[in-house]
Amino acid sequence: MKLKEKSLGYTTLGELIKECREKKCLSLTDLSNLSGITKGGLSKIESGETKRPELSTIKSIANVLDIPYKEIVEHYIELEQRPEALRELLLEVIKFSDNNLISKVTLKLLQSHQEDTYTSLEKLYGLAESISDSQVKIILYNSIVKYSRQHGIMTYLAKALFHKYLIERDDFSRLHETYQSGKYALHYTDFLSPNERTLFLYKLGVHAFNLMLYNECIELCELVLEEDGTESRIKADAVGAICNAYFYLEQYDKAESYLDVYKGFSFPHIPDNVKLMTAALNSARGLVDTAIKQLQKSLESSRNTTIHVINRLFELHLRNNDLQSIEELLENEPKLEQQTFITPYQKSELAYFYKLKGDFTLRKGDFHDAMNCYIKSALEYGKVSAHANSMDCLRLIMDSYISRNKEMDISVLQKLKELYNEIRVIM
Repeated sequence: MKLKEKSLGYTTLGELIKECREKKCLSLTDLSNLSGITKGGLSKIESGETKRPELSTIKSIANVLDIPYKEIVEHYIELEQRPEALRELLLEVIKFSDNNLISKVTLKLLQSHQEDTYTSLEKLYGLAESISDSQVKIILYNSIVKYSRQHGIMTYLAKALFHKYLIERDDFSRLHETYQSGKYALHYTDFLSPNERTLFLYKLGVHAFNLMLYNECIELCELVLEEDGTESRIKADAVGAICNAYFYLEQYDKAESYLDVYKGFSFPHIPDNVKLMTAALNSARGLVDTAIKQLQKSLESSRNTTIHVINRLFELHLRNNDLQSIEELLENEPKLEQQTFITPYQKSELAYFYKLKGDFTLRKGDFHDAMNCYIKSALEYGKVSAHANSMDCLRLIMDSYISRNKEMDISVLQKLKELYNEIRVIM
């Protein structure tokens, strides 16, 4: 009979230790000398007189007898009822990154009748906040969500959903799925603290913007303005998000009205954003020359909006068929290569830059370079869940080959295959 079968179904912890000791032909004295546990203590554990030995004691014994650590933990989950001992056990299994064991210990801890449920949830929530490993945090938050939902404990249900969402939204390849998770968590915002609620509404509003759900972005960020009675950074950025959303909806008067409000905040990143949006509004209203001058000036002085400024200039120069100005603009490409793009919006703008560069190089007649740019663009779009944009880039490639009656060489086919595999993994 296998050790695992015996340990989980047919023996006590003491009997397991005794069986393993005898298989190694060790006496109690031998085991005592090797483990540092007294002979009397070992005897009591094997006989079952000590029903809940300390975990550190069992670990010492297990190390000598080569008992798999998981076997010991499985036994402890069955035997242990004391909350503090279970929390100690939880910290131990977290070190070993065994997700299944983490879930089991967490559930046993929450089910313990020796501690008030709210106290257990509060301590578990505090532990989750203190841990740096995102995957472990999610496991703990999932346990809190499940237990809180089953027992109608809304405060911790809301908090765990909120913090789980903040972690999961950073996976840009799953922006659509995590946005739906965030919308579900909206039902419980009344149970969050005012600061948590404001932050959550803002984060979800920006999330909507990144998915080009501009009306939902506006709705969520308007709630931020209602909730936040201060002049905080979050409030300022919520106003900026509303301004941008109205711009992309081509409601330029509303965008300008929020831009006026945005100007009133004094945070250091705001002047660059104001210059960019002012130029964008001028361009949208047909004041192209004015917009170009404003964008050129911003490009010389701005650090935070470089990719956005370059793309707006790129669009205008392409519209004017000003290829010389684009050549000069592309001299700034090394600046982009030195920057770190953190947000989905920034990454999407980088993808758009490669698409614009592809349009330009194709217009110049550099067919091969243009195809490489479109492939790059498609890949970058895929990283932020912009799958429709990725497919548009692929269509541009196919249309370019077909319209020019060109045969696709093996190197391009290989790149397209790699791109397809990348996008399939991301999706």
